[in-house]
Amino acid sequence: MPRTEPISGETYAALATEYSTGINAAELKLVDFLTGIPHDARLSTALVLRRRTTSEAHRYAHAADLAARMPDLFDHFRSDGRFSVDHLDAIWSRINRHNRALRAAGAEVPDLLDTAVARLLTQWIRNTGNTIHTALADVTDEILCTLAPLVAEATETDEAAAVSLTRRGTRLTLDCGSEVTADALWQAIGTAALTTRREMTDDDRPAPPMSRCRGQVALGALGGRRDQLTVTVNAYRPHGDAPAYVLGTGWVCPTTAAELTALAARIRELPDAAEVPPTPSYRFTTLQRALIEGRDGHCRFPGCSVPADRCDHDHLVSSPHTDPDSDGDTCVTNGISLCRTHHTLKTARIWTPTSLDDAVTLHWTGPGGVAVSTVAAGPLSPTRDPFTALSSTAPVQYHPRACPSSSCMTSGKPTSPPPERSGLSTASTSPSTKAPSGDSSAPTVRGKPPRSRS
Repeated sequence: MPRTEPISGETYAALATEYSTGINAAELKLVDFLTGIPHDARLSTALVLRRRTTSEAHRYAHAADLAARMPDLFDHFRSDGRFSVDHLDAIWSRINRHNRALRAAGAEVPDLLDTAVARLLTQWIRNTGNTIHTALADVTDEILCTLAPLVAEATETDEAAAVSLTRRGTRLTLDCGSEVTADALWQAIGTAALTTRREMTDDDRPAPPMSRCRGQVALGALGGRRDQLTVTVNAYRPHGDAPAYVLGTGWVCPTTAAELTALAARIRELPDAAEVPPTPSYRFTTLQRALIEGRDGHCRFPGCSVPADRCDHDHLVSSPHTDPDSDGDTCVTNGISLCRTHHTLKTARIWTPTSLDDAVTLHWTGPGGVAVSTVAAGPLSPTRDPFTALSSTAPVQYHPRACPSSSCMTSGKPTSPPPERSGLSTASTSPSTKAPSGDSSAPTVRGKPPRSRS
């Protein structure tokens, strides 16, 4: 029985929806006001009106900038009620990352990209109903990497060139340049730190903080103990000249995707999920996990952004191995990615997910009758593609260990109709595939990359 507010009699879930919609509307009303303020005065105006932190004022200024550039998308957000200033800021941040390269590409390129991003995002939101801001950011990245690959490549080249290590007293600050590198290193250091933490813990000593353990691992690696650090990058790629989706990072340009592919020791093609049968065991197979992670992209709990390859692989309907009264198969359509925290909440039945479309859409119910849905937005999700006309019928490649020091596998999920093949193919290079045919309604933006600075 859903809990109700004693005075009004409304359920708390209904009140939460009403209040959050009202808060979102108030935020976007302020954003609308800021669009009428001169650009160079928006930040100070937001700071005065909100009277909170500078970082929050920046988010409002960014949102107002995007609203002025994409009025149709902004109108859709306002009429929907589920979108906030954070959603606008997430989209703005993904575009602004390429600001220098866009300026160098030509005066008309930023406007063309804004038009394409606004139209394709609006179309994708209407098709999927997805409101998770991390998914919106990922789709924005994919649009930019697909329509303006030279711009994305120039940005990633500049970022890679920004690698630096500085010292101030006892502190060393490392700028990895590439977000892919930074994310992979952080994950590798964190994994090794867990082992270090166990070694430093006993009956007489409490567990040290993870920050200290990460520091121990980093110092060990810098001192020559490279054996304790293995870097792993998980990436999916539709075909040989397309952008790639890196779990934990998002979409990267075709050049970076090619570099990751070149580092892979093995390339494996993923079949369609329907072609992978259930397994009688409790644990999901490597192939099933790759398909689940590729479909989900992130933890499937509402608002969680933990990458799918750092999540547990959980049964949507419990397996008879853990619940004799249940009949959930160990298969792709009954598997979901949940971080350890939200896996624990599901196991404790504090939050319960159900699905009517093979785990693509999850309908969550929780305390007080709160109900919310999430839609899979990973590179293999059937709802992912913001411009299906630009998709190739070629299989998506998956690079689970794209690093020089370990064996690698690449795989992919084909769109319909799937190419004829027998079983799971592996190769040392990418399979030959057909390039996308293009779409006149979503023009490719081509701009010269900026010249390198002397």
